[in-house]
Amino acid sequence: MTLPTHIKALTVLLLLLPGMGLWFGYIGGLSLSLGLAMGFLGSVLLISALAAQRRQRQRASDSLNRLHQEFGLSAPAERADQRA
Repeated sequence: MTLPTHIKALTVLLLLLPGMGLWFGYIGGLSLSLGLAMGFLGSVLLISALAAQRRQRQRASDSLNRLHQEFGLSAPAERADQRA
């Protein structure tokens, strides 16, 4: 089983961020532990932003489905099946 490309890219990015924090911390004259902490903070912020985006998409999808049910409209997936 192969992973989707966006999962591979995210994994590589999450592995690179702490190293980049170390490198830029060293270049900027910071201690290595502070640079590493900045890299991990970047990883945490990236993960939380992606999770928030996913929750927002799920809420939008849920509201759309609720509107479709409330007004008796067919759901988008059902309409696609009817067209095919």
